[in-house]
Amino acid sequence: MKKICMSELLGGQTLDQLLPVRIEEIKWLLRSILNKSEAGEAVGVRAELIRMTNNAEEVKAVVEEALEIAGTFNLSDYIGFCRNFDLQGLRKRFKDIHERLDRMMEMILREHEQVRGEKGMGDEAKDLLHILLDVAEAENSEMKLSRENIKAFILVK
Repeated sequence: MKKICMSELLGGQTLDQLLPVRIEEIKWLLRSILNKSEAGEAVGVRAELIRMTNNAEEVKAVVEEALEIAGTFNLSDYIGFCRNFDLQGLRKRFKDIHERLDRMMEMILREHEQVRGEKGMGDEAKDLLHILLDVAEAENSEMKLSRENIKAFILVK
């Protein structure tokens, strides 16, 4: 993955191709700040930057719920004979979160695959998902990636 990021995503040509995308994101950020300031609202620059870099509110909510569950005291972790029981329902909640997050990631992957199919993505700017999908589909690639590998990489990053 490190090799892919260094050669494909962070290469000079890719960075140059992604310049219009970065400019659009900056314009969106500045418009958002301008609209709030014109409306007399307080502007939290940190919050706006976070929203710009991660504007998927549903993903954010799912991750926050997962973190809440991860920090919850679980009886099954401390009482041996309770390990096979989901006394607090945490295992069930975590499974639900996993399924919701997986559905969202699948939707995002399908959208990227559809865009790639429509546009061909020849010399156009590719984002990280496009690059990872290219590597996964390349038959002569020295590294084989599955959909699960791609989802895990995106969630970790």
